[in-house]
Amino acid sequence: MISMPSKSLRACEACQTEHALSFACKSRVVCSSCAARRMHDRAAHLMANVFPDAPVRQWVLSPPSELVPLLAVRPKVLTTFVQSFVDGVSAEMKARAGGGGGLHTGAVAFIQRFTKTLGLFPHVHVVFVDGVWVEAGRTEFREASAPDEEMVFEVGRRVFTRLERFLKREGYLEPTESDAPEALDRWWMRATQEPPVLPARPRLVPAPGSELPGGFSIHAGVRIEGDDREGREQLLMYAARPAFSEVQLSLLEDDVVELELKSPTASGQRVVHLHPVQFLRRLGWLIPPPKQNQVRYYGVFAPTHQLRAQVVPKKVELAVVDADQDEDEAEDGGDRYRVAWAKLLAKVFDVDAERCPTCGGRLRPVGAVTRREEARAALAAGLSVLGARGPPTAA
Repeated sequence: MISMPSKSLRACEACQTEHALSFACKSRVVCSSCAARRMHDRAAHLMANVFPDAPVRQWVLSPPSELVPLLAVRPKVLTTFVQSFVDGVSAEMKARAGGGGGLHTGAVAFIQRFTKTLGLFPHVHVVFVDGVWVEAGRTEFREASAPDEEMVFEVGRRVFTRLERFLKREGYLEPTESDAPEALDRWWMRATQEPPVLPARPRLVPAPGSELPGGFSIHAGVRIEGDDREGREQLLMYAARPAFSEVQLSLLEDDVVELELKSPTASGQRVVHLHPVQFLRRLGWLIPPPKQNQVRYYGVFAPTHQLRAQVVPKKVELAVVDADQDEDEAEDGGDRYRVAWAKLLAKVFDVDAERCPTCGGRLRPVGAVTRREEARAALAAGLSVLGARGPPTAA
């Protein structure tokens, strides 16, 4: 957080002491601190302005390894992958609620491109409201029953059938010489040829009748009750989480990057070691192609759905605050839903950017340092950095 060159200068109204606060670098994936703030921001918005107080269930769809290159580089394939899964779950929920017209579901899909070892593996987490809205004179909500093996298998069959039909129609199953991948495509496809960092282990043989069509994997075992707001927020943060956190990384003496796994592997392994170039290569593959939304809204949560205004909570103004913008000025800026910058810092880093650590007075933005040389000089002169752990490091 303190290694970025650009700083926001804040002065205490009481003692006039100046402190520095790093800007967000606004990277898409590879900055763990920005990604963590984005995770908290997204979850707060969904809790305040999207999800009502109703039970939710997480559905996770993982593809077979053969589909990974296409999902990584072809937006149309990824969109069909996600849409077929959401439509399959929605259709099964409606069928179990009685079928017919006037039934509606709501879901938010989170596309994750990573494994715990930072490997490229696009898959989708979909947080469904666990029930349907029924239009019968007035709109009412009916909770869904827990999915059984038959329902999960039927969802998998729908995904496989629709995706196979799409791939055949688009010519992906029978590629020709004219379909040779472009340079950018080859960059992401190389990720599938990266040597594994975990030891190979025998593939478990599924029980008869338990394997889904096409080698897909579906999990739907996590459900949060409607009155458990904390649990629902934790689930949303899990679905929107970044690939890694800063505390997982350490640089060993031989310049090897050590990545501590969030959970041990099946063999009990807790860390993996990566060459610096290998580590950077994996981070590069995790960055999605441009103009590819990683969070998508479906059903009654879609912006144009006719029931959206009746279902979602009344909109709450959370007021975004940029690192160099005064909080009072931001609140006058019109329609905003994001969490204030200072509050995000407090959530992620336990840093109170609104209070002076010297005397407890209020801190207000007074300027910014955007040049690398000026930032280094200011830090060398003893300018304190809010949230610094240990001595400030040069940019």
